[in-house]
Amino acid sequence: MDFFSTTLGACLFAVFSWWLGTGAILWLVRLPPSTFRWSMFGLSFLLGLSLWTASLSMRNHSIDNAYLGFVSVIAMWSWHEMAFLTGWLAGPRRVALDPGLGLNERFGQSVMVLLYHEVALLFNFGVLLALQQGQPNHVALCTYALLWCMRLSAKLNLFFGVPQVGEQYLPTHLALHRQLFQKWQSQPVFLPDHVVVCVGVVLDGVGSPLGRRLGHHRLGAAVRLAWLGHH
Repeated sequence: MDFFSTTLGACLFAVFSWWLGTGAILWLVRLPPSTFRWSMFGLSFLLGLSLWTASLSMRNHSIDNAYLGFVSVIAMWSWHEMAFLTGWLAGPRRVALDPGLGLNERFGQSVMVLLYHEVALLFNFGVLLALQQGQPNHVALCTYALLWCMRLSAKLNLFFGVPQVGEQYLPTHLALHRQLFQKWQSQPVFLPDHVVVCVGVVLDGVGSPLGRRLGHHRLGAAVRLAWLGHH
């Protein structure tokens, strides 16, 4: 059997795609700000291409389409990450949070710092949902939904407080966002029952077409990576 038709191959592909995309974006945002427009130009082309390839992947449950759907979403997610980390797409609030805020007021102002980016993520999901209509392969749509849930979970963790906030990874032009993070000794993990989710995703693919099953294995690997990122 071909290596990429195995569970191990699918999981390793998910891990490699995840870290390659993350590493590329972290490298790009540390280049001089004068390069950001060119990075966004290239990634905007990649975003359009990935939407097209995602639509192609939805047509059937072949092995190739399972991989195509997954990597297409990683590519389009890279656009959103770059747009956020360059400060190009954030929110209407561009000043520091007011001092002495209560929890509700702090949450409201924090949302205003990130609002446009969150709307863009939801709009992208809406486009994928429209492309999915009448198509049998849900790998791309499920991958995107999973990434969005993991990102929301990470943001809630940072807002309520975590032992290590990782502000050292933020580029200098995003110094404003550091005030959204809180350090706290106990970590409220908002990715509940990750093991159950991971096992459920994999078991749901048992007995299904191979392409669909491999797609579920990649989603299971992504859930495990998200759990590692929360600890």
